[in-house]
Amino acid sequence: MARKKVFIYGGCTSRDAVDFYPEYGLELLGYVARQSLVSAFRPADHSEFAIDIELNS
Repeated sequence: MARKKVFIYGGCTSRDAVDFYPEYGLELLGYVARQSLVSAFRPADHSEFAIDIELNS
């Protein structure tokens, strides 16, 4: 079975679940820690999150 790739934008509690991903057919693609104070005063740069995703119908 192909693993589903997961990108996490959030807190460390979301990332900590990565140890259990293989049991559910998941694979961590990337992780960005949420930093609300830092990001509140800076516009989003979408190029930082460029991910090539192949969707299968």
